[in-house]
Amino acid sequence: MRLLHQVLSEAFAEWEIAHACTPHYTSAAWLKPSGEWVSLGGEVHNEWAERYLRGKHADGDAYRKHGGPADAFLYLQGWARAHRANAYNIRFGRNPTEAQIATAVDMVIRCPKLRKIDPMTYRMRVEGLGRRSDLTVDEFVEMYGTKEQREALYADLV
Repeated sequence: MRLLHQVLSEAFAEWEIAHACTPHYTSAAWLKPSGEWVSLGGEVHNEWAERYLRGKHADGDAYRKHGGPADAFLYLQGWARAHRANAYNIRFGRNPTEAQIATAVDMVIRCPKLRKIDPMTYRMRVEGLGRRSDLTVDEFVEMYGTKEQREALYADLV
């Protein structure tokens, strides 16, 4: 039973990644400060954030005192947002963590492989890592990825 659960979990995770990499997907995910990728399953970022914060979560009380939009509150808490994953628009909140950046790089590496796109010409936008940047996927991975991630970007593309 445990093996079946593991196989199904891995298959679902790959489906989520593939779904987030389609050109029709506009709200892909939130990235927690821990680096956890939270797929939105087609929901809009602010709607998901509102539902999440109104639920039984530690940040819920602070959010109610904040009184502003739910997505703005998550940014203040250090969350990052990835949207239109086919165009790789990633907006980091306050003080991006190494775990968030590593997860963002991993996601950016997986999408070109799934969609068979050229990372040296495909462009992305990144906000919150010092300045707003328009980069190619290759440039983003070169700037923020580890040596292993840089090698993984091209490993299966040839």
